[in-house]
Amino acid sequence: MSSGGGQANGDADRLSIVLTGQALIQSDTRKLWPDLVSKIRPILEGDVVFTNFESMILEQEDSMDELPPLNRGHYGPVEMLDVLQEMGFNLLATANNHAYDLGPKGVLRVIDRIKERGFGYAGTGADAAAAAAPGYIDTPHGKVSLIATATGALLENGAATDSKPGVNELPLVDGIPDLDAGHPEAHAARRILDSIAAARENSDIVIAYHHNHEFDKNFVEILQHRLPERLLPPRWMKAWVRRQIDAGADMVVLQGLPIATGLDFYKGRPIFYNMGNFMFQLDAAHKEIFPFDVFQSVVARVEYEGRKLKAISFRPIELTDYIHSDESRIISGIPTPSTGARAHAMLWQIKETSRAWGTAVNIEGDVAVVDLSRIDEGQPQLAKAW
Repeated sequence: MSSGGGQANGDADRLSIVLTGQALIQSDTRKLWPDLVSKIRPILEGDVVFTNFESMILEQEDSMDELPPLNRGHYGPVEMLDVLQEMGFNLLATANNHAYDLGPKGVLRVIDRIKERGFGYAGTGADAAAAAAPGYIDTPHGKVSLIATATGALLENGAATDSKPGVNELPLVDGIPDLDAGHPEAHAARRILDSIAAARENSDIVIAYHHNHEFDKNFVEILQHRLPERLLPPRWMKAWVRRQIDAGADMVVLQGLPIATGLDFYKGRPIFYNMGNFMFQLDAAHKEIFPFDVFQSVVARVEYEGRKLKAISFRPIELTDYIHSDESRIISGIPTPSTGARAHAMLWQIKETSRAWGTAVNIEGDVAVVDLSRIDEGQPQLAKAW
């Protein structure tokens, strides 16, 4: 659990929350792209600026032999956090499938370095209770809390336990391969819902974040073959996000699938089914796994007056996907605001996938604006047939 200082931006009477896709960062990107911060920061201004930090901090005393053998893990220098802070981020989720790439000591190191910089955070901890606990951030316009959870693709023993550091995991049970991912394990689900309820009592806005890799079909296959399932939440998730809102969440934000998709509502509260990527630095060998659309995404801006939702909009971004000769291990994956035809194509995807959930989105130049006048706060939204 941690708290950090927010910054006031936008309308003086409104709390603004900026949401991005996952930050899979593995280098001090300022060294190769010195204008990175100045280009992207203007669309990241808000009281709370949120992402998922999907990397490990490698320090001089670490041995490469400690990294997992499959892909040698995702890692980089501590300056990665400074990059995010310069961009304006002040709230981080640490629950994801790479949070345990350096084992328990790696989990605790990331937490320590995040605390040193004053970020709010949630999703990992010294034990299961700490990993599930809300993180808080105070802003001039209200107090915001975060509960962060991960499901699927965690390293063995990556989940926090009563006696070991790790990730706030929600495991699934009773699944059927390539047909049904299953449903949340009851004890873990209750721990997370209780944490949301506690956050509701102690903050003005509650963000429930979920990093998910468990779909009804194989995760890699739906990406590589660009199957329709990549744009749809699995059955278990559609029920689980509603349980989180019933417990007190003001919004649910999903990542894990590296593609930005549509916006649903339940009881007038937004569900961002996938926010895609914000940074996506990978080993060059991984490039063939991912289709082109993982290098296009959006930044969402959500505004509240008290707990009253007042506005949601999306700005498109694109990520460079070439390999830099001075750092050949990493595909650059660097974000920049998108304009013109590429921007319109990304916003059209948000508009059409949202329409399937009964959410109206209007494209206005290089911005997409959600029509909140058609959201019924008293009733669940009903998804249209695909």
